[in-house]
Amino acid sequence: MMLLKVIGSDSHGNSYVLETESEALLIEAGCSFLKIKEAIGYNVRKICACVISHAHGDHAGYTEEIKKSGIPVLGNRQVNPTIELIHGHGYKSGGFRILPLSVEHDVPCFAYVVEHPEMGKLLFVTDTMDFNYRISSLSHILIEANYSDEQLERNIESGLLPVSLRNRIVLSHMEIGTTVDVLNSMDLSQVTDIVLIHLSSGNGDAANFIAKVQGATGKPVTVAVPGLMMNLNKEPY
Repeated sequence: MMLLKVIGSDSHGNSYVLETESEALLIEAGCSFLKIKEAIGYNVRKICACVISHAHGDHAGYTEEIKKSGIPVLGNRQVNPTIELIHGHGYKSGGFRILPLSVEHDVPCFAYVVEHPEMGKLLFVTDTMDFNYRISSLSHILIEANYSDEQLERNIESGLLPVSLRNRIVLSHMEIGTTVDVLNSMDLSQVTDIVLIHLSSGNGDAANFIAKVQGATGKPVTVAVPGLMMNLNKEPY
């Protein structure tokens, strides 16, 4: 059995754990190592590796703490020049097979395809304005749904958000309509669950986003919040 544990999934810090009885993979290092240890019952030796999408602090801020614990940290050159992942080149750690795919952000950034015998194939996509790959035989999808155009414009018009931030958000994060389009472009026949990650607290709406994605895909949809635990079944529901 594979468990997904969400430690953090917003601009304050992002970290996720994929965990079996014997091993675990940490995705992102944007939450304190104490919170990460708590999430896995302080059994740090279970963690095969930590994969990081990009070097921004809310995704990589605790990289050095994780390195000091002896856990291999994997990512692009900005994240860790010692163990540098290359776009399209697979990496294996324990029972996890990891494939990095370059995506569009304001710094070099990877999405990841992660495979494991106990969960099948998982797609992890965050901090990108779009995702132009088509991945076959997916069982699980963790995908960014950061903001809605309508809510962003309302916040700018009301003065809650500086106009200067608009371009950065639009050019480096995934809008809910784009999330829906990306999902609709994929073969979801084997997908058992979709988890929306990295929602903006001010420019997003969890209930609305769930309704939109569920309506478009017909799949169970969850929003990632700290403390969320999910059983990632291998077989379709």
